[in-house]
Amino acid sequence: MKTFKEFMQESSLSRIQSKSDKSGIATMSADRGNLSRKENQKRSQQLQKDIRSRFGRGPTKLKGSYDEKDEKTGETRKVKEKSFAIDLSLIHI
Repeated sequence: MKTFKEFMQESSLSRIQSKSDKSGIATMSADRGNLSRKENQKRSQQLQKDIRSRFGRGPTKLKGSYDEKDEKTGETRKVKEKSFAIDLSLIHI
């Protein structure tokens, strides 16, 4: 039997696969490596609200990471971020 967490991860992956197959997806993130965790949380909450108000429904939540290079020092560090997947069929350009 799957745990709730395993079920939810598969559910999100299935949703993203379905969106991608139909019309494609866009991913967006408000997180920035130079900001505090609190500030990034605030920005992510606002982005999620903006997406919901603009497209009439919420995005699929994602967690990701990437290597970010500091332009001043040249140092690279691993940055974790919250991202959102948006169904491209909702976007009218």
